Amino acid sequence: MESESLHRALLALFESGKDAMFITDRDGRFMRVNRSFLELYAIANEKEVLGKKLNILKSNLHARAFYEQIRQALQNEGQWSGEIRNMRHDGEVIPVWSRLIALGDEGVIGIQSDLRTRDLSYRQLEQSSRLQSVSLLAGGVAHEFNNILASLHGHLHILDRKLGGSEGSEHERIVRIKGLLDRAGGLVQNLLSFARQKPPHNRPLLLAQLLPELEQLVRPTLPPTIQLRLEMPPESIYLSTDPLVLKQHLIELIANARDAIEEKMQAHMAPGGAIDLKVERTPQGILFRICDDGIGMEGAILNRAMEPFFSTKPIGKGTGLGLPSVLGYAEHVGGSLSLQSTPGHGACAELLLPIEAGQAREKQTTNQISRTLLLAEDETAQRNVIVELLTDQGHKVLACNNGLKALETWHSQREEIDAVICDIVMPGLDGVELAGIIRHQAPQLPICMMTGYSNRVVPPELGVRLLRKPVDLDLIRHFVDNLER
Repeated sequence: MESESLHRALLALFESGKDAMFITDRDGRFMRVNRSFLELYAIANEKEVLGKKLNILKSNLHARAFYEQIRQALQNEGQWSGEIRNMRHDGEVIPVWSRLIALGDEGVIGIQSDLRTRDLSYRQLEQSSRLQSVSLLAGGVAHEFNNILASLHGHLHILDRKLGGSEGSEHERIVRIKGLLDRAGGLVQNLLSFARQKPPHNRPLLLAQLLPELEQLVRPTLPPTIQLRLEMPPESIYLSTDPLVLKQHLIELIANARDAIEEKMQAHMAPGGAIDLKVERTPQGILFRICDDGIGMEGAILNRAMEPFFSTKPIGKGTGLGLPSVLGYAEHVGGSLSLQSTPGHGACAELLLPIEAGQAREKQTTNQISRTLLLAEDETAQRNVIVELLTDQGHKVLACNNGLKALETWHSQREEIDAVICDIVMPGLDGVELAGIIRHQAPQLPICMMTGYSNRVVPPELGVRLLRKPVDLDLIRHFVDNLER
């Protein structure tokens, strides 16, 4: 009676065990499997596996010598344990921790644990480590590189002003050079965004300026057989957004449209195609509508298109992160992303940014009153460019090459100073510390801070204007021209 109770208990343990369990005969044929085994290997019922040999689980990822070692361990030691890569019934190869116990000459008992969760954790840890390395590299490069770009931007800006900004070959060359510098700066900023070390830098952005820049970036990526058509309302539309982030996501949507058209062309269903980007103001907000006449999507694919890592593209051609990243951006700012598609007749993506982000803005008048400005910037070229810009506008600039010198100048001439412009990263006393001291002594004094990269957090209570390098000198001039003090 005791033996029967023990048998029932062992059978219950076998059937309800969380790990996959099986029993084979001496020839390696399955005699019994539990429910967890069927779930692990995607097998509908035990009838599909009973009587078949263990080798139906082989994935061909292990050499014959590996299986020979297992056989020798069972014969000599009566057991074997280790990690093995097996194949499920649906073709997926999975890692399992397997413990095999020999039943003399009668067969083998096997217990196996699914290691996929462990592998996912390892991959996430590895990815996190890589991101940290990229972040450190990006941060170090961005600070110096942005200083160089900012200086070049400044010299071009001043040169263009001295030429009178007139149309001509010199002006056109300056515009082209500035475009290249913007692209270089954009690469650094995108790298910082990817490494999660660049917070969004929202500023008023005129869409009439954004779309031509977007077109210049996108057209070289399109074959001659694909047209890009832009349409927007005649009125001026401003968005309070990060232009680099918005451009990045619009480019992602246009790239998806391009791929859909090329797929249709490769299937000999069309000689070419067109991508239409239409911007319009709606009661809900600003709507970006990107439509193509490409291959389109079936309902099953359309339903999963915005799932992370889901992609129909071949390995190496897509990560499955494009649409999810656009969706994440839209939701973060309180907007939305929607997709419509008809197989064989193209698709449309609609990115809606909320109404509070889109607002008309009246042009501000320029204030030409002369000001006295305290400038703290350790990068010589950048400091000289800002000094030249502001002195040309009739302002007096007290230029310092570090935070400590700027603090001394503040203490000696604070009654004359109308505003402070400073870098964040400086030797001795950084911009955040400098601004904190000045703000304590002058709560209403306008302060503008510049940075290409910094791990310093700028406290909101400092009430400063933050500009990202390479700084558009028009923004510095706008800051100074609109001082109220």
